Amino acid sequence: MTLSNWLFYAPTKIVFGPGSVASIADEVKALGASKLLIATDKGVAGAGVLKRVVQPLEAAGLAVTVYDGVEPNPSVTTVEKCYALFVQNGCELAIGLGGGSSMDTAKATCILATNPGPITLYGGANKVPNTPAPSIAIPTTAGTGAEVTQTCVVTDSTRNYKVSVRSTLNVCKTAVLDPLLLTSLPSAVVASTGMDALSHAVESYLSSGSSVLTEALSLEATRVIAKRLRAFVANPSDESAAADMLYASMTAGLAFSNGRLTAVHAIAHALGGHFHVAHGVACSLMLAPVMEFCLPVAAEKLAKVAEVMGEDVTGLPKDQAARKAVDAVAKLAKDIGVPTRLTQVGVTADKIDVLAADSDSSGIQNTTPRIPSIEEIKTLIQTTM
Repeated sequence: MTLSNWLFYAPTKIVFGPGSVASIADEVKALGASKLLIATDKGVAGAGVLKRVVQPLEAAGLAVTVYDGVEPNPSVTTVEKCYALFVQNGCELAIGLGGGSSMDTAKATCILATNPGPITLYGGANKVPNTPAPSIAIPTTAGTGAEVTQTCVVTDSTRNYKVSVRSTLNVCKTAVLDPLLLTSLPSAVVASTGMDALSHAVESYLSSGSSVLTEALSLEATRVIAKRLRAFVANPSDESAAADMLYASMTAGLAFSNGRLTAVHAIAHALGGHFHVAHGVACSLMLAPVMEFCLPVAAEKLAKVAEVMGEDVTGLPKDQAARKAVDAVAKLAKDIGVPTRLTQVGVTADKIDVLAADSDSSGIQNTTPRIPSIEEIKTLIQTTM
């Protein structure tokens, strides 16, 4: 173990297991709330998942308000609408029920409950002055890890720019991880969110902000995803695969929340802001190219990624073993049917300059082990077209 200084922050209470959502009323009461808002989307509501959360809450005598207008890459307007409903009904706590968009909307709403708007004031690191209202996360996908991170991401539609609010105050008090809530997901959603989790795992391992603890979590998440994602995509009703992927997503979330990310997410945020590319798809498209870009300075780490992904690297020079990691990630994406070219998701070459500028301005790329210049970001995008 390398002797170094590091900080790890993970204050969220994690409740994990099949059927654990039945305890949600106890978790709300433990936080002293009697009136709460659930931020979710119409897909979750239509699938019957919302009902499985509302019933135990109402049975316990709690007042429940539902905002089901969350969209992918939630906008500032969406957050403001959700917050208005929160205030109108005298809510004291918000639950994010769904994927990362719903959890981010709940976290942003809780920031506005104790801090003046707009939410874009708090973009960047540790700019939230007052402790937000308490939030609880109930993920219904295995991808973002937002239930345990210090971040929420909101789209500023006026600029086509994704604003990342990162603060040690911006964490959910409790995360309830029930794999049974994931077993009705479409395979395409399982695939894209799974690649988001893999991006978190690999990026946080490569990141210059990593530590001995985040690296252990990153490798564990990478190992599980490489072993189980294909099975979950093939059969989303597989409860065992759902549980493994939910665990891996959470583990990767703990890793990247503390160890940071790389240029993969810098570019993915720009792609989401300008072309509304699903976040997991955007990450999947950029992960292998950025890994390859980092190969000259991160061969040893990439060789370890290949090893935990099940590749035989016995006796290989580090650069050849590292190449196997890049190939393994690309093969996994292809096997599960995630788009492999940017043109497949509507990205056009005329926006490469603005995509590169927005990627660079995010600052996320600054913990990439080989920090790309704007010109190098352009090349990474071009080669993925």
